[in-house]
Parts: sequence; C-alpha cells; structure tokens
Amino acid sequence: DNHRIQKFSPEGVFLSKFGTQGTTDTDLWYPYGVGFDAAGRVYVCDMWNGRIAIWVADDTTAPTTTATTSVAPNDLGWFRVPVSVQLDAKDDAVGLGIRDLIVAVNADAPTTYKTNYLELPVTADGIHTYTYYSIDLAGNTEATKQLVVRKDTVQPVSQLNYAPDGMSFTLTATDDRAGIERISYRMDGGTTKVYTGTVQVDGLRHEVKFWATDKAGNVEFSNTRVIQAPDTLAPTTVVELRTG
Repeated sequence: DNHRIQKFSPEGVFLSKFGTQGTTDTDLWYPYGVGFDAAGRVYVCDMWNGRIAIWVADDTTAPTTTATTSVAPNDLGWFRVPVSVQLDAKDDAVGLGIRDLIVAVNADAPTTYKTNYLELPVTADGIHTYTYYSIDLAGNTEATKQLVVRKDTVQPVSQLNYAPDGMSFTLTATDDRAGIERISYRMDGGTTKVYTGTVQVDGLRHEVKFWATDKAGNVEFSNTRVIQAPDTLAPTTVVELRTG
C-alpha cells in the first residue's frame, strides 16, 4: 500500500523514490510493472489511475522552438503570396515532451496551444511580429523568441506629370506597405527604362507607358499617356483679293 517506486544501487543501497497515493500527475495508485529506456525515463503502469506514468530524472533543460515560414521571402524580406508561420517545439533527449506552445501576434494577448507543432496563416498585409516560446512537461520554460513577417499583396500606383511647356515629364509612385522599388517606362514602343529623374522630350507627340514595382515584387498594370507640347502659335489668316 505504499504506492511508490523506489530506486536502489546494485549494492542494495536506497537512492531515491517517487510517487504517493493519489490521482494527480505526480501520484500513483497501485503501480504495477516498471520499464526503462535508454534515455533514463521510467515507465510505470499506474493501474488504478488507468495510465502509464513516465518519470524523468533531472530534466532541467528547456525545450527549443524553431519558427519558419511556409515559403521564403524575396531578397528584400517581403512576401506577396500566401504564407504561413510554422512553429515546431522540441524537448531534449531525456525530456517527456512539450506541454504548451505559447504564441502572441503583434499586440494581441498570448494564446496557449496544447501541441508541439503549429501552423498559422498570415492573412493580412502588414508587418507582423510573432512572439513565441514553449514549456515542457517538466515545467522548463524556453526563453521568448520573435519572428517578423512582412507581407504586401497590393500593387503600387504611379503617375506621370507633364511639364507645362511640354518639353519634359516626371514619374512618381506610391505604395501603402513595402515601398517603391522602381518605376519603369517605355516611349513609343521602344526599350524599357528605369526612371531616374526628369525625362526631357522634344515636344512632339509621344506615347508613354509607365508602371511601378514595389519592394514586395508587386507590379502595377501599365499606364498609358500621350504627351505633346501645347500648341501656342496663333492661327494665321490669309486674305486673298481677286479682281475681274
């Protein structure tokens, strides 16, 4: 009726014991049968509690959680396609496993998940900070970590500004998230160029196609403007006199 497991040395010297009668996680009720594994865990058939109790000696190592994304960002660290944050918590070799995986997104309150693996879709555009850590079954708590995910799925918007004298134009663009990477343009079906500043023209009629690309890789649908210097010359009237 002791409801406990005792440990002795090969010489029969008492070393330690665990378990008292009860139904909590640290109790035993008529333990019947004991097994061991190479990592030093003790498996006890806790008969009247209807479970296998697992005991670990000296598990003082915190678990480790890694955070990755389902796809890689572009070279500038942005996503423009569907992406999920993947969290994978692992306990050390002698540990019993993960009890809790705790995650907070941006300023939201932390949420506790009873799992060692979690996949969270990033549904909204913006810069999102994932703060996370895990706790193992021995109560060891991992230090807090963070992962930042940047997502932008909206095209930028560009605009052509034609000088009043008709001899030049400029291009501007705006983007609400990632920011502008470049503005491109093409005149009269010619070579595509990257806009670097005011473009000088000859005042004749030209067709200009232009579009912007943001740092997430979103490319605007091209815009078309026809430019031509204003007609500032007054008309000329010719009076012809005929006799006879």
